[in-house]
Amino acid sequence: MKRWTVLGLSALWVASMVFLPVVGGWAAEKGGKAVTITGEAIDMACFFAKGAKGSGHEKCARMCIKGGVPAGLLADDGKIYILAGDMMENPEVFQKAKEYAAKRVSVTGTVIEKDGAKLLVVQSVQPAR
Repeated sequence: MKRWTVLGLSALWVASMVFLPVVGGWAAEKGGKAVTITGEAIDMACFFAKGAKGSGHEKCARMCIKGGVPAGLLADDGKIYILAGDMMENPEVFQKAKEYAAKRVSVTGTVIEKDGAKLLVVQSVQPAR
């Protein structure tokens, strides 16, 4: 089961690298909502496979995200967002978001929802207060 979870998330990451370069400006045009969401930056594989999160998981989360595991945001309300970057207009902000693995952050961006999945295209990120 864990293997399929990791494989599925890896496939999602590969698909996102093809799709995300066109998401940025397009997201708002297609009805995405601009929001600021506060929560913990997570690595999706460990969170879904083991429920791993928090400061005790920071080293692993950083390693996983750096290795290509999709980054996510576990919002304070319990919702989970896949973090994505506007790779055409603002790629450095997405890279910065990934550096906050296992930390509380406030992420501003555009939310796109489809079939129950939530994608948050990162426009800015900062440590949560």
